[in-house]
Amino acid sequence: MLRTTHPAHTLASVGVAWESFAAALRQLRARSGLTQEQLAERAGISTNAISALERGERRHPYPHTVRVLASALGLDAEASSALEAAAMQRVRRAELPAPPTPLIGRDEEAAESVDLLGSGASRMLTLTGPAGVGKTRRPLP
Repeated sequence: MLRTTHPAHTLASVGVAWESFAAALRQLRARSGLTQEQLAERAGISTNAISALERGERRHPYPHTVRVLASALGLDAEASSALEAAAMQRVRRAELPAPPTPLIGRDEEAAESVDLLGSGASRMLTLTGPAGVGKTRRPLP
């Protein structure tokens, strides 16, 4: 593996207003003057992995991958932590489309399911019942 010297990037030099890990990686690689191939070689990972990370196809890289990328980019400890934080950010879920017709007579149940999921008390909610009662509908309070 080819190792070359490169200046350390500090938190002030890289900025921390990244919208995603993909944006952070692209920006850091560009500021380092590296191609995807060069970064891949320095980090010891594939060029395809770098490309997938930069395009946002792989949104949650392994912690080890983030550490080797930070090292290959010459980040200091604080900037490395900022990159790790960008990798840990949760991706906002896309809003589901509204159902084409209203769910009639289930307002109370729909509100309760929204409250359960929104409170953080439960990460999963299983709805059971006979066919045709609206289990697959998006719960709208």
